[in-house]
Amino acid sequence: MAFESTGSSDRVELLALVEASDSALVSIDASRELCVARVAARAAGGHFAGTDAGAFHDYWHAEIKPKYSFELTLDNHGEGREQLLLRLARGLCLSFRG
Repeated sequence: MAFESTGSSDRVELLALVEASDSALVSIDASRELCVARVAARAAGGHFAGTDAGAFHDYWHAEIKPKYSFELTLDNHGEGREQLLLRLARGLCLSFRG
């Protein structure tokens, strides 16, 4: 199972899930520009509506990401969802083998 979270407001729940199950935290990093473009392209009223996506990207990298221990980090260069999920699956397989 996979789900997406910024980890900004649900840290306790995420860490409890990792502790209680055979799961891993994965960071999928995208450039500031890609994040801003994706949020701008979302329909009005969608999540992060009214948020300064660039400022949140900077805040996340400076304040939130360092508080987690990620099993794997993938760089997202704007590829499609399927390609990203395939890279994620391959990366996790390699990570758990080691």
